[in-house]
Amino acid sequence: MGRCRWYAAMAILACCLTAFRGASATDLDQVATASSLQAAVAQVVGSLGGRSVHGATVIPAPGVYECGSPCVRLRVDNKADHEVQEVWLGRLVEGAVGELVRPDQKTLAEDLGVEIVVRTRGGHLATVPIATGDAQLGRHLDSPSDEDLRQRAATAADKYGLTLDSVEVLHPLDSALAVRFSVPPGKVPWTIGQLSEDLEGSPADLEGLSIQLTSPSGSPLFSYAYAVRAAGGGGWWAPGQDARFGLQHG
Repeated sequence: MGRCRWYAAMAILACCLTAFRGASATDLDQVATASSLQAAVAQVVGSLGGRSVHGATVIPAPGVYECGSPCVRLRVDNKADHEVQEVWLGRLVEGAVGELVRPDQKTLAEDLGVEIVVRTRGGHLATVPIATGDAQLGRHLDSPSDEDLRQRAATAADKYGLTLDSVEVLHPLDSALAVRFSVPPGKVPWTIGQLSEDLEGSPADLEGLSIQLTSPSGSPLFSYAYAVRAAGGGGWWAPGQDARFGLQHG
């Protein structure tokens, strides 16, 4: 009787080991990928110092708006600038996480997707997908120190006759720069492209750049942000301000 039980137990163990070995090539790899993705998201979101990002959830399946699989869903503050800042933060997180998780992939679209959850002006939560396309992975940036970047922003303000209201350096992986300038009334002898180039550095050494322009009283005039690793950006401007700042359309 005891020998029968022993044989039965060994048969069950053999079946379990066979099933385990059969799953190890796929299931265990997925578990490892999910674990590394969670760790990468936690690292990048933590490196932002809690700036506007309230949390990040990894979704194993595509989101409502075809976010991608896996998908990172971020809950961010609404900055009342037509979602430019929120999308920028999402792109920064996506690019940095993509580099950390699967640096062997050629493009970010092969890696993951991101969607952000923002609160609308009416108080409702809305999900905004962030498209990445074929952003190339494997970028190596050599960002200067935070002090040097703050000085770069101050130098640009002096050069273009602007008031530097705020400057912030973020560190998804390297350095991203977020600045807000107030612009005096009237025509300006420079373009948003020239201002961006001075802030980006030569050669460009930033992971991302966000520029907000306001009137002396604080009214928003122009907002632009670009994330290098996600190869995407966006902007908003009050009526007529695109022409005023020499924005090239198309």
